[in-house]
Amino acid sequence: MNKIDEYLNSIDTKQKVMIAISFVLCLFFVLNQVVPPMIEKRDELNYSINDLEMKISKNCLKRLKREERALKKKLLAKKEEVNKKRENVDFIVSNLYKIRYAFFNDLKWAKILDEILAYSLKRDIKIVSLKNFDVQDGSKQTIKHKKNIKITGIGSYKNIVLFIKNFLVLIFLLN
Repeated sequence: MNKIDEYLNSIDTKQKVMIAISFVLCLFFVLNQVVPPMIEKRDELNYSINDLEMKISKNCLKRLKREERALKKKLLAKKEEVNKKRENVDFIVSNLYKIRYAFFNDLKWAKILDEILAYSLKRDIKIVSLKNFDVQDGSKQTIKHKKNIKITGIGSYKNIVLFIKNFLVLIFLLN
């Protein structure tokens, strides 16, 4: 470095200008010959990258659509399976209700009436009437199936709602 500094200090101005011009020309030549091919290569690479990204995205879309169709087929098959099982469960439940009503007798009916009245007393609800709609007026026939009950009563809204909720649970448990 020192030798270069000494040389530059010892030469005249024309030579210094020539060295500066030659440096600028070399720099210009390098920028003209080296940089444009690099820019072209960069542009080609960017184009390749964009092209590959496009191909990947199209392939992903196609693959995802195939997977979606396959999953939809599986979903439809599962829905059909669920519907079949639901039909089986509904059939079993309906048969259970038939069995439950077949064994519903007067003793259970008396227990239910007793529970209704006891609960209404606890909740301060006055039962005005209790009627079984399965028995028709004037009928002397004994009805074993008790399906419909009409309860008429007076009480606060909160107590009546609690009565209805607990009465439904009670009926379910007794049956």
